[in-house]
Amino acid sequence: MIIGALTYCVSLLLTFGVSLIVGLLVSRKNKKINMVEALKCAE
Repeated sequence: MIIGALTYCVSLLLTFGVSLIVGLLVSRKNKKINMVEALKCAE
């Protein structure tokens, strides 16, 4: 089985795109957290 350069490029771009989307979603959610309240909470 031979894997071409196009396959590597597509998988690299998909991986980068998904990680970028996840990073943006997580950072948006983290901006909403009140850090003082989060530190006060003892769980």
